[in-house]
Amino acid sequence: MRSSNTASLPGLLGIGAGLAQGAGSKYQTRTHAISLETQFTYTSRFVFAQKETMNYLAIKHLHVTAATLSIIFFTIRAYWSVTGSALLQRRVVKIVPHIVDTVLLVCGITLSIMLGPAGNQPWVLTKIVLLLVYIGVGTVAIKRGKTPKTRGMAALIAIAIFAYIVGVALNRSPASWFA
Repeated sequence: MRSSNTASLPGLLGIGAGLAQGAGSKYQTRTHAISLETQFTYTSRFVFAQKETMNYLAIKHLHVTAATLSIIFFTIRAYWSVTGSALLQRRVVKIVPHIVDTVLLVCGITLSIMLGPAGNQPWVLTKIVLLLVYIGVGTVAIKRGKTPKTRGMAALIAIAIFAYIVGVALNRSPASWFA
C-alpha cells in the first residue's frame, strides 16, 4: 500500500485515477486537492518534456536513416569508381549523396545541441574527428585515387572508419566496439 501523502506527477495529472479502487486491491487511490493553476503547470511541464523526447527520437531516427543511406550510397559509388562505371557521372548520383550527408550532419549537430552538456562527451568529439577522416579517405576512394587499387583500398578503409563511428555511437565510448 502507498502510505505517503505526496502526489506523483501522474496522480496530479489525473492519469489512472480510479483504476485501483476495487475491493481487495493492493493499491490505494488518494485524491489530492490542487488548484487548476497548479494542475496546468504540471500538465504543461509533462507535455513539454514529452514533446522534447519525441523530437529527440524523431531526429535520432532521421540521423540513423541518413547514416544508413549514406554508407549505402558511398559503397555503390566506390564500387562504380573502382570499376570505372559511367554511372558515377550521372547528375543524380552526384547530388543525392550530398543531400543525404547534409541531413546526416544537421541531425548530428541538432542532437548534440539537444544533449546540452552531455553533447560535450569524448565520444561525440571522437565521432566528429572520425567523420573528418572518413570524408578525406572517402574522397580518395571515389575521385582522388589514381588507380582502381588505390580507390578500392581507400573505400575499404573508409567503410572500416564508418563501422568504427557506428560503434562509438552505439556504445557511447571512444573505444567503439572495444569498449
